[in-house]
Amino acid sequence: MKKLVFLTTILLFLSNAICLASPITNQIGGNDGESTVGFTTNGYLYFETSDSNNRVVGLQYVNGQAEFYTQNPINNNFRAIIGVKVTDFQESTLNVDAKIYVGAATINSLNDNLDGYASLIAGYGFQELEIGLNYTLASNSYINLNCRFPADNKNNSNLNIGLITKM
Repeated sequence: MKKLVFLTTILLFLSNAICLASPITNQIGGNDGESTVGFTTNGYLYFETSDSNNRVVGLQYVNGQAEFYTQNPINNNFRAIIGVKVTDFQESTLNVDAKIYVGAATINSLNDNLDGYASLIAGYGFQELEIGLNYTLASNSYINLNCRFPADNKNNSNLNIGLITKM
């Protein structure tokens, strides 16, 4: 619960900002305060926590940008995503360049140990599609393979391999 309050406070502090799409997982399973941490080979790092209704609040850091987001379940396979991407922070003046976005995601089990997902987010001046796979290694750890396709002409598509751990 403390983690959820902390992340919510950060979101409110950033002018009621909403947030982004990390790898979509079924790792968080309806237990209040259940959390995951993940990272990839290219420096992509995220933390998520959930409440008893499977709403996920998260924070991620990738390529010098911080993102705060929430994933809200529509049903077992679909989620609505709302977030804010902080693309530039000038510490000396406390100026923040942030972009609010919305999106949706779907996740489906492909077999007992493998889930496939796709997410699409869009905000002012950017859109991003992510497709990926989560392979179960153990009851609390997963390998994630995903490819991101940003449409902002600033970043190229990239393939990410990462590890996700449930706490």
